[in-house]
Amino acid sequence: MEVVGTCGKRTLSSGETSNKPSITSIYDDVVVGFEKHAEIIMNKLIRGTKKQDVISIYGMPGLGKTTLAKKVYNNPSIVNYFDVKAWCSVSQAYDRRMLLVEIFKQATNDKIKIKEDDDVADMLRKGSNRQEISYRIR
Repeated sequence: MEVVGTCGKRTLSSGETSNKPSITSIYDDVVVGFEKHAEIIMNKLIRGTKKQDVISIYGMPGLGKTTLAKKVYNNPSIVNYFDVKAWCSVSQAYDRRMLLVEIFKQATNDKIKIKEDDDVADMLRKGSNRQEISYRIR
């Protein structure tokens, strides 16, 4: 599998920057070999049950799990289907509350200050009763 990232401006050896697109920016979001897997995940997200489902993407490091998830997350079918989306990266050691706060901010586009004693999970739950929501946690 080959994944090519984005590289906006290039710095030339003379120290100047160039707006000419680099090879990597031309092929942004080109992912080879994940079409079948992306289609399966998108079908489960869109045509799945009305219950809250979890779709796990797992495997050895470097296989492209995040790339696959990003491809699905940014697909126009998914973007248009869900009213709300949130993208958060989770390391092995993480703060559950801070993760929920980040999801809440993305889901609500709110700039409100969340007090220490606020139950963020409950706030998310109440907001999700009215909408189709996709939370992507890595």
